[in-house]
Amino acid sequence: MSADPNEIRRLEHEARATAAVNDPHVVQVFSSGTDHGQFYLVMELVDQGSLDDRMAEQGKVGEAQVLDTGIQVARGLRAAHEKGLIHRDIKPGNILFADDATAKIGDFGLAVAAEQNAEAQNEIWGTPYYVAPERLNNEPEDFRSDIYSLGATLYHAMAGRPPFEGHSILQTLQQVREQEPAHPRRSNPRVDRDLQTICLKCLQKEPAHRYASALALAKDLDRFLEGEPIQARPIAAWRYSIEAKSYRFWSAIPARGPISPRCCAIDFGIFKAPSSCF
Repeated sequence: MSADPNEIRRLEHEARATAAVNDPHVVQVFSSGTDHGQFYLVMELVDQGSLDDRMAEQGKVGEAQVLDTGIQVARGLRAAHEKGLIHRDIKPGNILFADDATAKIGDFGLAVAAEQNAEAQNEIWGTPYYVAPERLNNEPEDFRSDIYSLGATLYHAMAGRPPFEGHSILQTLQQVREQEPAHPRRSNPRVDRDLQTICLKCLQKEPAHRYASALALAKDLDRFLEGEPIQARPIAAWRYSIEAKSYRFWSAIPARGPISPRCCAIDFGIFKAPSSCF
């Protein structure tokens, strides 16, 4: 597979990390070694493409497929997290399919043990669209960083665009750090509002405001699938509306004195003020 020393070290690390996780939603590594100066991995055959491929083909992936994929990946992350591993590179290209319906997490090359992640804080690796803001701020990562990345991935699949997309990598990273994502329903009105709420909870800037674990995320997605009330609720809807540049609500209000918050009906982040407020 490779003779480059740095690549060999990365692949050896991936082999050790992946072999530690035994779960149907994680690509399995059976063996690794060196032969004639070339490092090799013997892995489970997963040859039905990636979520990235399906996004390229479909543009906006259907809700049922996004939901099913999200549940499976969250369960795979739960297994990795239980082994103390943070994946650190969840993205559409690393979600692979063994068949039409079975999703698996691949590429643990950037994975790090939770207790060792401080050593990796000075290195920012990953794909800008999906990297958690704490990594960009050189703050400690934990399992909730993977939850952010999965939320960004599901957002992209549903909306047909990532939650943040600047004109350059640096601008994208700045948006990840400083801006709130537009609601995916703005790009795809067919996205269910509860599924949008789940996705936006994953994308909270503060890890404490995200799901506490991959299991909690998987359970909420299961509730949505079963038609049960989800536990997530629209978070900081006022802040989303005030800070998102596209909404510009307050600048459109005539200066006629203070407005009571009770006058404003919030429709998932977009303020609708009845005329009685004025």
